[in-house]
Amino acid sequence: MMLALRVLPSHQPVSLPEAVAAGRTLAHTINNKLALPMGVLELLEGQAELPEASRALVAAARIALGELAAEVQAFQAVVARVA
Repeated sequence: MMLALRVLPSHQPVSLPEAVAAGRTLAHTINNKLALPMGVLELLEGQAELPEASRALVAAARIALGELAAEVQAFQAVVARVA
């Protein structure tokens, strides 16, 4: 079951506190899911035998995930201001 369906009742209006809680839960879940691929990419970048072309792709992927993590943190800051 998707996160939103577990956190909020489906097809029913929700209160602002429920929406804030869902936002916090979503941000936390995304950050947790980002931890593994970020760690793997950092380990790959440290591999001396990684071909240069692959190294560039790994670095680009790590940067993109880092940017996503920053967006999630910005979202968390907005949610914290609502609460």
